[in-house]
Order: sequence, then structure tokens, then C-alpha cells
Amino acid sequence: MYRDIKIKMYKSLREKDKNMLQKQLPIFLIFLAAFSWAFAGVFIKQLPQYGAFEILSLRFLISSIILTLFLILNNRLISIVKELKNKNIWILIIHLLGCYYFGTLAFTLAPIGETNLLIAVSPLFVFLYNYLFQQEKIYKQEIWL
Repeated sequence: MYRDIKIKMYKSLREKDKNMLQKQLPIFLIFLAAFSWAFAGVFIKQLPQYGAFEILSLRFLISSIILTLFLILNNRLISIVKELKNKNIWILIIHLLGCYYFGTLAFTLAPIGETNLLIAVSPLFVFLYNYLFQQEKIYKQEIWL
């Protein structure tokens, strides 16, 4: 009987630890992603002997391996591969490749602070585009989000 109670308590503690890990892991991953994103310019500046294309290729190789492993572990690889048949996905992929290439090139050529500042104001261009070409109003709530 004492052993049964001990086993139940152990299982209960394991479930609590598992629940805590499930709650804290996403927060840790968000901070890790934010840290990596924030220091990308610093890391790129530390590699002056490599061009933007080499740095970008290495970044994509590492992220592709990690993403593929994640998709395999979550049984989502096949559904993602099916989505690649969509023409709009390829337009987005090409656009993002250009953005990452020119961003990496900017980090190699310009000061890190100025490059980060210009990349951070990119949502303002969306507002400007919507206002000029889509005739959408800009509301205070959208700007202060």
C-alpha cells in the first residue's frame, strides 16, 4: 500500500513537471528566437571574410535541418510538402529570400544599429502601401500596437 501511494505521488510529480515544462518551453524558445534575431547583425559582422551569400546559405542550411527534424517529429512534413504546390507559397519564398539576402548584405556593409533600425521600421511601409495603393485608412490603434 505504501508503495502504491509512493508510485502515485511520483506519477503526479512527473505530470506536474511535464505540465510546467510544456508551459515554460515555448517561452524559452521565444526568448531564444528573439535573442538570435536581435544578434544576427552582430554575428554577421563577426564574419567579414564571408560574403552575404555564404552567410545566408549557412543560416538557411542550419534552419532547414532544424525545421525538417521538427516537422518529421511532429508528422507534418508531408502536409508542408503538399503546400509547396501552391504558386503563392513560391512567390512568398522568393520574396523572403530576397529580403534575407539584402538584409544580410546590409549587415555586412552598414553599421548594425542603422540596419536594425531600418529593418524594424518595415511595418511602416505596410501602412504606407495600404494607404496609398489600397486606399485604407490608418487608425491610431494600428500604429500603437
